Amino acid sequence: MARHVAERFWGKYSMDGMAARKIFDGFLVDMEKTVGLPLAVMEDMVEQIPGGWVFRYQGREWVKSRDMSDLSDFLVGHGPVVVLDNGVVLQGGSLDRDPNEIVRRYFANLE
Repeated sequence: MARHVAERFWGKYSMDGMAARKIFDGFLVDMEKTVGLPLAVMEDMVEQIPGGWVFRYQGREWVKSRDMSDLSDFLVGHGPVVVLDNGVVLQGGSLDRDPNEIVRRYFANLE
């Protein structure tokens, strides 16, 4: 069975979810400054993948309501954020549906 691309670089080390979330929260604070809108993680969409953790976020008020008839706090043009087990943060774009592909591209650029 082929090893996941992340394992070739640092073995089977796995960051726990709380540590990854702390790193993501720092990323979110920086993004709030950039977009000028309070943001929140979409808790029901957090997932662990080989090599890291995946987080998705939106405007805080939209996350609370999930009201598709009011998109005033809904962000577009961003994708999932992957916090790798080594602490590196990878931000996906709006076309990035598969977080594993974001990780694969990152490691392909290192080779």
